[in-house]
Amino acid sequence: MNKTLQKAIDGARAIPYVKGQQRHFALVTDKRGKVIGSGANSYSRTHTISFKHGKAQGNIEKCYIHAEQQAIIRSLKSSVKEKHLYVARVYANGEPAPSMPCEICMSFIRSVGNIKSISFT
Repeated sequence: MNKTLQKAIDGARAIPYVKGQQRHFALVTDKRGKVIGSGANSYSRTHTISFKHGKAQGNIEKCYIHAEQQAIIRSLKSSVKEKHLYVARVYANGEPAPSMPCEICMSFIRSVGNIKSISFT
């Protein structure tokens, strides 16, 4: 398994388990693997980007910030041109779970334009 994806899994495991909430964690790296942004799902905070892309996808009820969005937003400060996204989700027992970015996140990823690859559990 890729080292950076393993770091994302470890980040998801570090999120306290709360019944009914997903433990998603994401990392954005440069082409050499240096982490330039990280994020976790939030069930209390949102962002105008979350709302905009949720509304465009007809999903305004899912406007809380997602791990992928938070990691990408944090990476925007970097001047890195080529970025790579790693997304992980874990079950209650800590085992990796499927975590393909949702349609809202994919809309945002496409709008950013410089995410060259996406790896997920």
